[in-house]
Amino acid sequence: ALAWVLLLYIILEPIATGGIIQMIDSYKKSAGKTPHRTFQWIFDGMRHFLPIFEVQNLTSVFRPLSVITFYILLLRLFGKDYFFIVSSIMWLYLIFSFFLNMCFAYSKFFIIFEDKKALESLSASTGLAVRHISITGQLYFTMILLYLRTILVALIFLVLPFILSSIIAFFT
Repeated sequence: ALAWVLLLYIILEPIATGGIIQMIDSYKKSAGKTPHRTFQWIFDGMRHFLPIFEVQNLTSVFRPLSVITFYILLLRLFGKDYFFIVSSIMWLYLIFSFFLNMCFAYSKFFIIFEDKKALESLSASTGLAVRHISITGQLYFTMILLYLRTILVALIFLVLPFILSSIIAFFT
């Protein structure tokens, strides 16, 4: 069942991303005068599915969760004898992957707004990000803060009730 959920997420996420960005673009081009049909985002997302899916697959090795998972795998394979070497290399790779994620931040927009292919959009995104590195850095820092806020809220709503119930159970 979990495999089906993961497969559904892998397929729906590029469709939703493409559909939402296309809706924003069409709303902006029509100056808000032409309403978007309710399910139009699905068809717009399907039209851009393959390039967005390809970009996500090409850049997935640079996602922080992938880096952390690979780090844990390497620690398990090499053992504690190589802890310092593996940790040093993976810290450098994590910093490198953060920079590449900053460079690839605009690739989905180039796919939708300019109908570029996956590699062309990655190249254009990197060029734009490097030319405007201060704005891209601010955008990326804001996204990291949003992710941290999401994790904090999830912890508050998932962990805090368990802590409070255990404190109440301890004193009663």
